[in-house]
Amino acid sequence: MHLGYFNGGRIFFPHPAPLARGLAGLGLLFSTLAHLGCTPPQPEVKIPERVLYLEAQVLEDKGLFSEADTKYQQVVTQNSGSRLATFSHLKSAEIKMRQEEWRDAETNFKLFLSANSNSHLTSFVLFQLLRAHHENSYTGLFFRGREIDRDMEPNRQTISEFQRLYFLYPNSRYLKEARVYYRSARETLADHELLVADYYYRHGLYNAAASRYLYLLRNFPEYPHSTAVLDRLIESYRRNQQPELAGEMERFRSQQSGASVTQPSAGGLVARESSRPNSGAHSE
Repeated sequence: MHLGYFNGGRIFFPHPAPLARGLAGLGLLFSTLAHLGCTPPQPEVKIPERVLYLEAQVLEDKGLFSEADTKYQQVVTQNSGSRLATFSHLKSAEIKMRQEEWRDAETNFKLFLSANSNSHLTSFVLFQLLRAHHENSYTGLFFRGREIDRDMEPNRQTISEFQRLYFLYPNSRYLKEARVYYRSARETLADHELLVADYYYRHGLYNAAASRYLYLLRNFPEYPHSTAVLDRLIESYRRNQQPELAGEMERFRSQQSGASVTQPSAGGLVARESSRPNSGAHSE
């Protein structure tokens, strides 16, 4: 029944069609909203790792290294532990080497090795890791060089990685170049030890200075300034009131006078350690 209105003795009723269409429209609106509210969110489409890896390679070939590295990292994030994710670590490391971001390169090389310890590429990756440590030991933005009063950890890591490479792959094709980095790291470490020892000597800390000089002679027999170091060691013992040790080093110097002092025998430098506390801990 429709509601109407009275006019002049006649009752008029509105046409039902507009009202019905309005109600139907509201019903459709509410139905649509309810349907949208109940529809679960669509999952994000995941790009296959092979496609991502190929896209990264294309970007790298074009010289777009930052964009390529982003793709390689995406492969790692979405497919951790997969074969392509592991090789993405290696590709990222090589890009970081190009960009001279040595620490990031070291990290990615290590991640590759941890997942592929028996890979046919291990010798190559160990060499590249050694080279990254070597490059990281340099300082200076415009004038590249090694500052021996800075952190020596990259040089120690260079030596450690060379020893690992030599032990695992004694016939590696990379050993010849790796040995150059190894010797350079040892020379820098020896210069650092001399710098620290001289600092102690200048400040009257003769026990600590003697400990450093002795450490240098024992562990770096190839050091080209061994004669001067030995003289300073003897003087440190004298000033530290240790005439017996000074005399023992003088006798050693006399024995070596006809030979090269840069290659002292191990037994000749095993002097009795001072009973005083050693303030020259090798922590620099």
